[in-house]
Amino acid sequence: MSTPSAPDPQHMDPQLAAHLHDVAARLRATHLHRLAMRRWLVVSALAVGLLTLRARYAQSEEVTGFAVGALALVLVAALARSFLVARRTPYDQAAAARIIETEFPDLKLALRTAAEQTPGEADGRFHFLQRRVIDESLRHARRNPWTLRANRQARWTLFGHGLTLAATLALTMLVLHRDAVIPPWVQPMMKVEVTPGKGHNEVERGSTVFFSARITGRYSRRVELVWTDAAGKTNRVPMARNLGDPVYTFMLPRVASDLTFSVAYDGGETEKFKLTVFDQPTLTSADAALSYPTYTGLADKTVPNTRRVSAVEGTKLQYDFNVNKPLASAVLHDETGAETKLTPANAERTKFTMSQTISATHTYTLSLADDQGRPNPARTEIRITAVENKPPTVALVFPRSDVRVSSLEEMRLSARATDDFGLRDYGLAIAVGEQAPQYISLKDATPATP
Repeated sequence: MSTPSAPDPQHMDPQLAAHLHDVAARLRATHLHRLAMRRWLVVSALAVGLLTLRARYAQSEEVTGFAVGALALVLVAALARSFLVARRTPYDQAAAARIIETEFPDLKLALRTAAEQTPGEADGRFHFLQRRVIDESLRHARRNPWTLRANRQARWTLFGHGLTLAATLALTMLVLHRDAVIPPWVQPMMKVEVTPGKGHNEVERGSTVFFSARITGRYSRRVELVWTDAAGKTNRVPMARNLGDPVYTFMLPRVASDLTFSVAYDGGETEKFKLTVFDQPTLTSADAALSYPTYTGLADKTVPNTRRVSAVEGTKLQYDFNVNKPLASAVLHDETGAETKLTPANAERTKFTMSQTISATHTYTLSLADDQGRPNPARTEIRITAVENKPPTVALVFPRSDVRVSSLEEMRLSARATDDFGLRDYGLAIAVGEQAPQYISLKDATPATP
């Protein structure tokens, strides 16, 4: 059995062709709307994927460029495809006839039969039976709305086409936006790593602290460092993004007190972290109290804030060392490495002392350690110099050589005696023959006049 040929609009009755063309036009529009809906759904799905990709890697300029370029290329391809399909899609009168006969079963095959009729070649007219079949179809068209079903389908597909196109345009604008837009489904994937972070964060007082936050999973337009100092004052400052990396940083100079801090970003804030300030053990002053030997005739004295002590041998020294914080230990190391442990002089352990009688010169290195074991950062030298107690010196001024005198003759003697700490006594020693010398003190004698 041969397949019926498709109706030829050029040979069809003009009125019947017009009725079928109305239905075929609506069927064609419905078909094009459906194809476009599928096309825009594919573009929307791609836009969702690119939006998610860009949100997760918003800090990467390469990802942003790829997302924008890929979506633009797909949009151009979709528009070009829609244009070509619209030009190549014909008006299908046969399909229009089938739809009408399905909608109106009483037509049976009369409509398709009428559409397939061609006029005679001789006079170009339809003969009686052909005219009768065609007129019956035209009367049915005048009595019944052949375009009703096609209109309904066309309206719904047009509505669906509009919705998908609007969704595609909205998603496209989000992808092409200058700043990465955060879709709701990307929110839970965000991860923020803060440095300093959990644990015991300590910095030396007056130090500069660098805070950094690495944000992965999605983009945040606003990243701020929030900190509260010991006085309860809260501060907020924006953190700067580090080039193309997902790292935001801020430098806080001269931290002077303990503080708590967190990082605020779009949609949330990290937990609170604590930063503790400490001081390195430092010698603030060293006071030396000197008690000289009696023979020196010197009064006791205190030399404030000195790291160099010089005194005669036998001087009693009490050395007090004041520090900036409670210490666990304070030790002096001499040149040989021998230790001299200092004794705490107060309950706060901020003052240490040592006592000794100066007998030799030593250069000590002071080692301090706080309760956490932190040492003093700078080398501190303490030098104690023992000054030798030199013997007195005597110089004979006159006579300068041996002298011979008679037994009744007077002889003038002149001498000069000196000592580094003064002479307690001085005089003459006279020996006659083999006799033991006799000592004559001149301490209380009246000085001779020239």
